Amino acid sequence: MMKYRLVVLALCLGLFACSEEKSEPLPQLPHVEVPSELAGQYSGQFPCDNCKALIVRAVFAADSGVTAIRTLVMDTMAVDTLQGKYEVGPDSIITLSLPKWRNWNFKRNRMGNLELLNGSGQPYLNEDELKYELIRIFTMPKMKAVPDSGNSQKAAE
Repeated sequence: MMKYRLVVLALCLGLFACSEEKSEPLPQLPHVEVPSELAGQYSGQFPCDNCKALIVRAVFAADSGVTAIRTLVMDTMAVDTLQGKYEVGPDSIITLSLPKWRNWNFKRNRMGNLELLNGSGQPYLNEDELKYELIRIFTMPKMKAVPDSGNSQKAAE
């Protein structure tokens, strides 16, 4: 039993003796610019009173159109695809209007995500005091007109 303790003690001392780390300063990372365009795909969870979860994935088009896929989780799961519009109003408040669903108001944060606003215009917080938001997944490619046999088409750059 004494030999076992000595072996364990020797291993611990050997590990601690070799654990000297030298901290070097971290390299400077380049500044990342957040695109100012609103068009793109977003995903997040919204508040839900009578369900376990309400998950939304929305594609904001450059022409102010929105396609939203709503997943409602209760004892079962229901998935709806809704088409609607968004508009940017005063104070840069983004209003998302979808038929058969309520309107939602958002404010963009500095990361480009959309924070859900409550009725008084403040960020809507969950029980853990975290903001409900749609996280920006990707931006839409910029489009340009390309002539094709006299007809204009849009093509991704």
